[in-house]
Amino acid sequence: MAENGLLDKLSNQLVDSNKIPYVQMNKPKKAYWSTLDKALFWSVPLLIFIGIAALFLLVTQQEYFVRYNPLVQQTGENEGDSPLKWNELVFTQLWGYSSCLQFKDKRASSDVSCRYEDRASFWSIHGIWPSKAGTEGPSFCSRVQFNISQLDPIRSSLDEYWYEIDSTKQGNYFWSHEWKKHGSCAKQLNTFETELKYFNAGLDLRTKFDLFTALKNGGNIIPEKPADAEGYDVNKIEQSIKTALGTSATPYIQCLRKKGSSDSNDDADYYLLAVELCLTTDLQLIDCTHKKRLTSNLKDNALPCPKNTPIKYLDNTL
Repeated sequence: MAENGLLDKLSNQLVDSNKIPYVQMNKPKKAYWSTLDKALFWSVPLLIFIGIAALFLLVTQQEYFVRYNPLVQQTGENEGDSPLKWNELVFTQLWGYSSCLQFKDKRASSDVSCRYEDRASFWSIHGIWPSKAGTEGPSFCSRVQFNISQLDPIRSSLDEYWYEIDSTKQGNYFWSHEWKKHGSCAKQLNTFETELKYFNAGLDLRTKFDLFTALKNGGNIIPEKPADAEGYDVNKIEQSIKTALGTSATPYIQCLRKKGSSDSNDDADYYLLAVELCLTTDLQLIDCTHKKRLTSNLKDNALPCPKNTPIKYLDNTL
């Protein structure tokens, strides 16, 4: 019996020795966001943002290139059947002496010259600008094509009367700008639906509204020598144009103001710079009602000619 008890005791000890004790392991808790998780979480929206930004830059740069590069060939939209975005036209002509004076003053630090600077001054075309009554614009109404070869039939006349004032630049840069900014709106009318029609219409309007002859015949307003200039009253200039053109429509007359050495507004000279004639869509003269231009604090300003102040109408070749 004693032996059996001893055997049982040994047997139980052996069994206990083969048992694998349970050890409570303190396993490290898994971090909620691993480094990889964080990288993936932030990289996705970052890539989306970069993609959107790249697309935005691509579109805006392409639009800028299309608008302002005169050599770009584009596919234009035909808006001829769309409702007009404007209801009148502004036909603007510049006086050579004053526009050259303005151009050179703005670039006083550079060696520049005006085209036709040594010739007798004459009235050149600045543009035909669609407008809404009482406002300025619209502009860049659609993406249009500029093809210099379309202007070949009238190229010599454009070089003469619708010229780029900067003698270092070719005319196509100026014409491209006018066509894209203003022609893109004007082409809604059949009269201006192509480059050739638009620019040829400008030449025709200059012939029809010959300002040099109108000023001379309407009120004996003729260019003066710079040294002997007494100037003209703006009311007389306006009435001379109306009389010669046989209209009661009031033009917009713009002057270049050149201030003297003092800060006084009284110490300034005014030069006849531009005349804007406003037209209906069928090219009949009407009163100019478009928004008045704002003047700046620059030393030289283009602004409405003042009343009761002599306006100089000069030609340095006299």
